[in-house]
Formats: sequence, C-alpha cells, structure tokens
Amino acid sequence: MLAVLHHMLVSERIPLDEIIDLAAELTTDSVIIEFIGTDDAMFRRLTRGREELHRELTPETFECSLRKRFHIVRERKLPNSSRHLYWLRRFE
Repeated sequence: MLAVLHHMLVSERIPLDEIIDLAAELTTDSVIIEFIGTDDAMFRRLTRGREELHRELTPETFECSLRKRFHIVRERKLPNSSRHLYWLRRFE
C-alpha cells in the first residue's frame, strides 16, 4: 500500500482504522504501508488548507491504529522526509 493511504485518508475521507482494516482483509500475511506526515508536500497539496482535519495524524497515532490488526515487523523513516515505511504481519 505505497502511495495509497494518504489518498484514501485525505481525498476520500476514509477513516484511518477502516483503511487499516481493509489492508488486513486484503492480505493473507504481510503488507507494506507508507505513512506520510502532514508536513509532506503531497499531503499538503491534497489537504488544500484543511490540514487541521488531520492534526492528530502522527507516526505514533498511526502505529497505534496498525497495532490493532498487525504486528509491526519493521519500520524505517525515509531520509530527509516525514515518510515512513512499515512492514506488517497480520494477526492470525
């Protein structure tokens, strides 16, 4: 789920937990999800002045949502950005 989550969250206004649930339903084992921080240029372009709606979206709140359905196998922050990649394993 690279370059997808923020479009679903911002453009389609799908709640984060529902997106995480969908990822869990679509995978039989593992998934890679990209987190994009609210200070990212693409995120700001999508929100078009509605950043306040997503002020609580942080890596910590994102990980809290992930842990409801997945084990976090590995997380890597991409250099010089607010983007993180998460390798997740679905709970059995």
